[in-house]
Amino acid sequence: MKGKVTCVLVTDYDINLANVLVTGGDVWANTPLPPIETSGTSGIRAALNGALGLSVLDGWRIGANVESIAAVSIGADGDRDPTAYAAMLYDKLEQIVLPTDYTD
Repeated sequence: MKGKVTCVLVTDYDINLANVLVTGGDVWANTPLPPIETSGTSGIRAALNGALGLSVLDGWRIGANVESIAAVSIGADGDRDPTAYAAMLYDKLEQIVLPTDYTD
């Protein structure tokens, strides 16, 4: 489909590019289908730089599963249904992420 981005490949990703991406982000969305996530260190780094983390419970988010103003979880540990994930993602965006962005 023309104009639809289905995948983005960042070539030559290094610490300098990471600094630009992480410090410029308000929301760090991480939505792989578990158990595809690896360690999730980019999400940890984004959180340490003040970005709101919006992530499935996989990788580092399982160990840091505290729903708060800084971390919003999509799904539950062990969920595998892509349709349910999509519904939860849109719900979290509408109910938590966007209101937080506009009011806090």
